[in-house]
Amino acid sequence: ELVGNKAFFSLSYNNQTSSLLASSADRSVRMYDPRSEAASQIVTAVFTSHQGWVSQVTWCQGSDHLFVSASHDNLVKMWDDRSFRTPLFDLTGHGDKVLSCDWSNPDYIVSGGADNDMK
Repeated sequence: ELVGNKAFFSLSYNNQTSSLLASSADRSVRMYDPRSEAASQIVTAVFTSHQGWVSQVTWCQGSDHLFVSASHDNLVKMWDDRSFRTPLFDLTGHGDKVLSCDWSNPDYIVSGGADNDMK
């Protein structure tokens, strides 16, 4: 059982690294190692650059380290899990909350928002 500070909105599991990402209402993305038996080591990183709820998170298909997060701050952020202090890129263009994102094709990042746009 994994417990967070606020509601979880999405989960994404990386088959290659056995890492689990969770997006949350506390404006963060947490990376978990579900194989860990020590409760203090189960959260391996916290990514905290968003200014709004993080509505979705998803790994890049085929990547050990890259993922994207979508947020109510109108941004999609690209991350490398080896550097949790700052995202690689802020992807702009939405005029309202970003509600979903997908990176199942390594060539394309897709997002959809409350602005009725899919980018």
